Amino acid sequence: MGSCCGKSLLKQCKSFLSGNFFKAFSDNSRAEIVLLFMEHGQMTVGQVSEKIDINQSNVSRHLSMMHESGIMLKTKQGREVVYRLDFNSIKANLNSFLDVLNSCC
Repeated sequence: MGSCCGKSLLKQCKSFLSGNFFKAFSDNSRAEIVLLFMEHGQMTVGQVSEKIDINQSNVSRHLSMMHESGIMLKTKQGREVVYRLDFNSIKANLNSFLDVLNSCC
């Protein structure tokens, strides 16, 4: 049985799957955080920590990773940092991955 995708497309798929974008969704706590932001729009670390009962240090670590992977936007409002989902980035990443998949089989 032959390969469905060429080497170039396989390399692109591997790059997507091993990158931080999909890793950001692979953790149960981060998935819960994404759903929380879908419900509430924007929140601070403290607000997220209160809603899902994870200490602020871990929430901060998760949000930082999600920001670095292009899932979250953050803005400083006074002394607080407010996070929100970056829907444009999420859509662009998913569309890019779908483009690669559509080029296969």
